[in-house]
Amino acid sequence: MDDGKSAKFQALYRGLDRAHGIWTTAGRPRTVRTAAMDGDWTAHFNGKLGLGIVPIMDDGRCLFGAIDIDQDDIDHQELARKVRQYEMPLVVCRSKSGGAHCYTFYRTPQPAAEVQKRLAACAAKLGYGGAEIFPKQVKLAPDQVGNWINLPYFNLAKTARPGYDTDGPLDLDSFLTAAEKVQGMEGQPATAHEDSMEGAPPCLVTLMQTGITAGQRNEGLYNYAIYCKKKSPETLEDDLMAFNHKLFDRPLPVKEVQTLAKSIGRRTYGYKCSLPPINAVCNRPECLLRKFGVRPQDDSYNDLMVGSITKIETDPPRWSLEINGVDVIFSTEELMEYRVVRKLALERINVIAPPMKQEDWLALLKHRMTTMVKVEAPVDAGVEGQVGSIFLDFITIADRSRDRTDVLRGIPAKDTIDKKPVVIFRSCDFMDFVKRRRVDLPKGPEFWMAMKRLGCGHHKVRIQDKTIQVWYVAVKDYSGFEIQVPREEVEI
Repeated sequence: MDDGKSAKFQALYRGLDRAHGIWTTAGRPRTVRTAAMDGDWTAHFNGKLGLGIVPIMDDGRCLFGAIDIDQDDIDHQELARKVRQYEMPLVVCRSKSGGAHCYTFYRTPQPAAEVQKRLAACAAKLGYGGAEIFPKQVKLAPDQVGNWINLPYFNLAKTARPGYDTDGPLDLDSFLTAAEKVQGMEGQPATAHEDSMEGAPPCLVTLMQTGITAGQRNEGLYNYAIYCKKKSPETLEDDLMAFNHKLFDRPLPVKEVQTLAKSIGRRTYGYKCSLPPINAVCNRPECLLRKFGVRPQDDSYNDLMVGSITKIETDPPRWSLEINGVDVIFSTEELMEYRVVRKLALERINVIAPPMKQEDWLALLKHRMTTMVKVEAPVDAGVEGQVGSIFLDFITIADRSRDRTDVLRGIPAKDTIDKKPVVIFRSCDFMDFVKRRRVDLPKGPEFWMAMKRLGCGHHKVRIQDKTIQVWYVAVKDYSGFEIQVPREEVEI
């Protein structure tokens, strides 16, 4: 591949310089905690290894961002036509899964929060208000790497991920030209030709331009009735009649509109943000700022926006799930139960999630797993590693013991079993040691299974005329207290 083209492509997708993502040809995603090297870009273009880049940089700014539309039957040319119609600073590309990535590019780094805001407005205008937005974070903690997005033009010679314009797929030269044009639109509002409906939710402004299908006229007009009441209760019916004729080629019957106006006028209702036709063009962050938009108190529950999922390969694994823009850590058991997810969302990020059927949650989870990212973790990050580290500290206290009677005082003691050196201790004393260290370790069977794998066993000993149950672990010698972990034989 031409080095000049590769350099231009790399410059467009410059992001976080301490991590990137890869997809193997076997379809396995992985986060690598180093910058992407020249060889990674070459492997991407040659179809050897898919490359993903984290848009947000350590200073909280971005040179590119994307709308991720996860719909595998999308018409990319039609989407490009809408982008051109609304004069949006976007280039449409086919994604790995067959959906669309709509990229924006900047010549100078932009605050991630501003990029998110612009792209959310574009997504709503295009009719994909629920689409994922990259960057996913507005700032990164020192140990956080953010979320990466797969790049276009994988396997350049026969790519299935090209850019698109209204005439069809773009070769790399045309894509680079289109991206440079988008860079030249820097600072332009995310959506052009916005209608001047005073203080109205952005979804209603968008639908005035794009129209509402005949089968959604009643549901659509209901939301305009809410807006009319918020803006001017005294003229609700007259204003609603006007919208009825502006919105539809075949307006609803006058009697239906009058009945709707009376119903809305008598009681307090809110916008139906989660239902068609406005859910597809919802831009909630912007709506919250509009005079007659939604108010946080309008909803009994917070919106639950579930983003990407990351598998942290500890033992056992942990899962990082993005909820409303915040990464929340779950165990496998917690993640599988929506009842528990709601509880932890409230405890950890103050989100009151709406009810959901368990089977619907599992379906959503299954969908998110299709784009799961795996992150390697240090050996000591798992349960066994954490237990082992603290346990070693505990048994070294036996160096101060005189004989097995110290066990009754809560001190692990040197002893022998079958003429082999061991350290004996009571389980309650080890648990007290863990509590004093203020370490949050798993409890119950998971904890003690980790202990068993470290070589601990049960034994009865006679101390001061009493027979008590103790735990023991074999050691190579008393000087270093090196644990003799039993060798596990593979069963065939």
